Amino acid sequence: QVQRDQYSADPKFVRLATNAIPNSVELKKQWCLPSAAVIQPLAGMKQPVPVVNFGAAGIIRCRQCRTYVNPFVQFVDGGRRWKCNVCGAFNEVPVEYFCTTDGNGIRRDINERPELNCGSVEYLAPEEYMVRPPMPPTYVFAFDVSYPAIASGLLASAIDAVKSCLDSLPGAERTQVGILTYDSNVHFYNMRADQSSPQMLVIPDATHPYLPQPEDLLVNLQECRHQIDAALDVISKAFGKTQDVEGCLSGAIQATYLVMQHVGGKMVCFQSSVPSSGEGKLRPKEDLASYNTEREYKLRKAEDPFFKRFGGECNRIQMCIDIFCCPPKFTDVASLSVFSSTTGGQFYFYPAFFARKDGMKLKAEVTRNLTRETGWEAVMRVRMGKGLKCTNFHGHFMIRSNDLMALPTVDPDKSMHVDIGYEDQMVPHQTTYLQCALLYTTSLGERRIRVHTTAIPVVSDIGQLFKACDSCAIGTVLAKLAAEKIRSTTIKETVHILNKKVIDILKEYRQLYSTHLHPHNKLILPETMKMLPLLMLCMQKSALLKSPNEVTTDERSNTIFQILSMPFDNVMKFFYPRMYPLHDLNQIVVEKEGSVKLPQTMPLTLNNIKDSGIYLLDNGMACYIWIGRGISPQWLVDVFGLQNPSPQDLMNLQVGSALENPTSQKVIAAVNSVRKDNMYYQHCYVVRQGDPAEAMILPWLVEDKFQTSYSYTNYLGYIHKGVLTR
Repeated sequence: QVQRDQYSADPKFVRLATNAIPNSVELKKQWCLPSAAVIQPLAGMKQPVPVVNFGAAGIIRCRQCRTYVNPFVQFVDGGRRWKCNVCGAFNEVPVEYFCTTDGNGIRRDINERPELNCGSVEYLAPEEYMVRPPMPPTYVFAFDVSYPAIASGLLASAIDAVKSCLDSLPGAERTQVGILTYDSNVHFYNMRADQSSPQMLVIPDATHPYLPQPEDLLVNLQECRHQIDAALDVISKAFGKTQDVEGCLSGAIQATYLVMQHVGGKMVCFQSSVPSSGEGKLRPKEDLASYNTEREYKLRKAEDPFFKRFGGECNRIQMCIDIFCCPPKFTDVASLSVFSSTTGGQFYFYPAFFARKDGMKLKAEVTRNLTRETGWEAVMRVRMGKGLKCTNFHGHFMIRSNDLMALPTVDPDKSMHVDIGYEDQMVPHQTTYLQCALLYTTSLGERRIRVHTTAIPVVSDIGQLFKACDSCAIGTVLAKLAAEKIRSTTIKETVHILNKKVIDILKEYRQLYSTHLHPHNKLILPETMKMLPLLMLCMQKSALLKSPNEVTTDERSNTIFQILSMPFDNVMKFFYPRMYPLHDLNQIVVEKEGSVKLPQTMPLTLNNIKDSGIYLLDNGMACYIWIGRGISPQWLVDVFGLQNPSPQDLMNLQVGSALENPTSQKVIAAVNSVRKDNMYYQHCYVVRQGDPAEAMILPWLVEDKFQTSYSYTNYLGYIHKGVLTR
């Protein structure tokens, strides 16, 4: 048992794949599952992280390994020195920070010192932690104004969404805004407060952008609010009759780079047409003949090195790129999303975008993106205890100087994971530590360091590793590794690697216990690993790994992007959705303060679904209401006000506000409660049993056999056979 383990950071911030570390390289080879940590440094919590200002003492850190003072350090010499828990070095305590200790070496002021009794704290950073003064939050909105963007309603929807968020952008009076539009040209907008109206400045060749004037393309939001609104109004009317089908996104990004290079910030792009000229032009990649050949992985990779190279340049100047990709047909998500992944940005995908169908989702996701807590100009480092190190870093950022993650922006919806490896053959202590430090600027211009520290037991016996295993966290790490793997190999090979991991670890477990304790024909699963085979099967049935005739290349590339930065809870929901029965309204309790208590979730199999039932299925990206054929048509009238709707009427339904009756209010409250605080807005599809749209729900019943995939029972049989094979 780790001493003072209650002082470790909350698992929402740092979640370990296994809550223990093998004490040697030899034992790690035997334990064939990843040693890793999933980190979500700004995860939203009910209780705010305490803020510490060290004042004149300066930030207290180990002089040798630069670890920040934390609850696991030891004070010695009556409180005059402290021993670092990570490297073991002794450090002098500054006079301003000194306090006497009791007989057990505990400082007498420990209860007033959050940094000594909380696993997560935030330090106010002094000037030496700044390369330059904190920059104001800066947003450049880039609108595709080509014909596809007008025809689908994207331009009108995007302008409406941005307008509705301007008053809620973080940063108060410091916030700066710029606007540009693009088709085969790039258009800047001069929105200076002293002008009577905004002025459009046209760059005729989008493939060679330049600044039409050196200043005034970024303006203060509060001072120039009237001009910004006027520019958005002009844009919504000016391009109504365009026939230009080209939307040169890379030209718009290069132009924004020139505007932002002195300040950094966030570029928010709304893209519809497929860029077909200049650097970063795209070509269709949907090539079924490539599957199961050595060419297959290229479908999921950016072929043109421009995307990564220029994304790296944007990262260097602290410019993040968020893309709302709304193509009418195939685009190349694998390439376009590299702009977002290299700059710590977010990529949103709306295939065959149509405003009436997708406008509500677009507006909700733009609102969440622009109004959530955002950290700017961030870097993050993870330190490990003696004998250990971080070997690989996975997520959306660039790595500088071996182990420093560079994130132009960071927010509560981003996670990353690190692999833990060995510097020496043995780990010398019974407890080791992981400390993650995120240095960033708040939207109000404070430089802060958020520090999460976690204690990890070091064990010498594989049996203890099985007890410490967290199968959901291991599933999350393996999903993120699989998302990276299919960019360099076939889906078939990736599935084989995942299955082999499960088989190998269960073989180890079987060998731990003599076979006379267990019947030969029974699969033995440790209690802590009950979920692992199920999660492996769910991965293989998801858009990440299912067969090419069931999912487009763009959809798969989007899934890869999302999984690599998705928070733990979202990964779990995406692979094993939550299904709630809604037919018993007494089980849906709406509390006075507005929170909703939902019924118990159900296993995802048709065996549990009754014709007389109604069910809500939520996978974190979309949700579905399934209505059994035994339900009276009056239910649809009560809940949605629909009299004998066609399947198409139900597909077009936007589920959002309730009617004035208890049934409608409870059902809509249930839908809105699964949407609450989610990074994606789940469009809610209403499906009746027997309607063609039922085909959308069946693949999410992951415990059943579907097309060529295993049922859960059959998959366990397949794993068991593998375990018994010598």
